[in-house]
Amino acid sequence: MFKLITEVKRATAPRITIRSTGFISFNKSALDLLAGELVEIYYDEETKRLGFKTVDKATAYSRKVAKNGMSAKPMLQGKVDLDTTRRYLAEKEKEFVVIDLNKGEPVKRRMI
Repeated sequence: MFKLITEVKRATAPRITIRSTGFISFNKSALDLLAGELVEIYYDEETKRLGFKTVDKATAYSRKVAKNGMSAKPMLQGKVDLDTTRRYLAEKEKEFVVIDLNKGEPVKRRMI
């Protein structure tokens, strides 16, 4: 007899995933840190970190964050290793939501 699975494991830590396709996805906690639909992406070459900053108005460099994430491959090429999908712990740092590109965890592809 089947029984309903009532335990749901959810990630509570803010995490941002960058897929090998250049698609960036945010879990609910990371979206809560952003608190906006439009973001600009900043890169710190010295520390190899990305910063996501919410903006009020669209700019030439802003991207709309949809429910499932956003595409940013052209902006990431040459700055982010796109050979493997990686997940990063995100944290708030002043007006930025920041991920450290040195600390990404490879994400194994799920087989259904």
